[in-house]
Parts: sequence; C-alpha cells; structure tokens
Amino acid sequence: MLLNEFLKDHRKAQVEGRKVAQLEGTLAKQQQQIEALTATVQKVSDQLELNKPAAPVVASYCGAAERVSGAGGEVAATPAAIRLDKGL
Repeated sequence: MLLNEFLKDHRKAQVEGRKVAQLEGTLAKQQQQIEALTATVQKVSDQLELNKPAAPVVASYCGAAERVSGAGGEVAATPAAIRLDKGL
C-alpha cells in the first residue's frame, strides 16, 4: 500500500514538473515577444519625435522697426518682414 501511494505521488510530481517546464517555455517566449514589441514601440516613438514639427522660434527685436516705402505709402515693418519683402 505504501509503495502504491509513493508511485501515485511520484507520477503527480512528474506531471507537475512537465507543466512547470511548459510554463517556463511559454514565459520565455512571451518575454522575447515583449522585448521585440518594446523595441518596435521605441522605434516608432523615435520616428514620431523626428517628424514632430519644431517649435517656432520667436526673435525679439526690442521694438526695432524700419520704415519701408510701399504702394500704400510708408509703413513700419520688422526686419523679418523686410527680408520677406526683399525676397531674402
């Protein structure tokens, strides 16, 4: 009777051991998939960051303006507007 109980418990332990090994294999595969997906997400994030429009740069001219003669008479213009008018 004692031998039968031992053999029964031994078979259960073997079955449990196979289940653990199978779960460890599944875990390793899932870990690889997570790492691959993380790398893909990082690449996409980096690409989006590169494609993101740059923040506009605002230059302060401290009120510096020049008088420009135009068709409508003389008007005040900033240096940026002057460059655009002259095609620079």
